[in-house]
Amino acid sequence: ALWTLGLGVLASLVVTYVVYHATWQGAIVMGAIVQLGAALLFLHLQSTPFENWELRFETARARNEWSALGWAVLGLLVMVLLVPVVNSNVRAGLEYRMAQYRAPANPASAAAWYRRAADLGHGLARNDLGAAYETGAGVAMNPQEAVHWYRLAAEQGVPAAQFNLGRAYAQGLGLATDPTRAATWLEKAADQGYGPALYLLGSMYEQGEGVVQDDAQAVALYRKAAERAYAPAQVRLGTMFALGQGVRRDVNEAQQWWNQAAEQ
Repeated sequence: ALWTLGLGVLASLVVTYVVYHATWQGAIVMGAIVQLGAALLFLHLQSTPFENWELRFETARARNEWSALGWAVLGLLVMVLLVPVVNSNVRAGLEYRMAQYRAPANPASAAAWYRRAADLGHGLARNDLGAAYETGAGVAMNPQEAVHWYRLAAEQGVPAAQFNLGRAYAQGLGLATDPTRAATWLEKAADQGYGPALYLLGSMYEQGEGVVQDDAQAVALYRKAAERAYAPAQVRLGTMFALGQGVRRDVNEAQQWWNQAAEQ
C-alpha cells in the first residue's frame, strides 16, 4: 500500500514539474491532493470484510493494491488536466510574493519576478509592474508600458490599478490627458473603497475636472477616504470644515481631522 501510494505521489510530482514547469511548492500541493482519493479508497477496501478471508487473502490484497494504483493513476490524469489552470495561479501568487520580498534590496530582480507573475495574469503583479515602469524601479522608465500594465490590471478589477489608470488620464502619464476617463476609472476604484481614489476623485469634484463641480460631493468623498485613515483626505476634509466649503463651517471638526492626520 505504501509503495503504491508513494509511487503515485512521486509520479504526480515528476509529471507536474516536467510538463508544466511548476514550482516545487505547487507540485507538492497538487500531488498531495491527487493522492488523497487513492489513500481513502485503499483504506476503505482494506476495511471491507471478506468471506473466507484465509482463502482469499492473497486475491483481496492484490485487488486492493491494484485498485489503489488505478485511482492514483486516474487522479494523476485529472491533475494533468487541471494543473494548467490551478497551478498557474499558485505559481503567479508565489512569484508575486518573491517579487515583494526582493523589492527593497533588488528592484531589478523584483521587476523580473513581477513580470513572470504578470504574464500569468496576476492582477496585483501587473499593477506593481506598471509602477516599476512608471518610476524606473529595476527597469527603464517607460510611461506607456506603465499604462499598459495598469490597464490590464484595472480591467481585472484591481482597485489600485484603476486608481493608477485614472491618475494617468488625469496627469497625462503616457497618454493624452482625459479628465472624463480619469473620473470614470477613479469611480471604479472609489466604489471599492480605495482611499487614494476617493481622495483624487473628491479633488476633481472640488475643481470641476472631468465631472460637474460639486463641493458637497467632494466633502462626501474626502470623508470616506478620511475614515479609511488616508491622511491627505483627512487634511483636506479638515480644511473644508475650516472654510465652510461644501459643509457647515466647524473649526472643532476641522481640528479633529487635522489631528488625526498629524498623528499619522
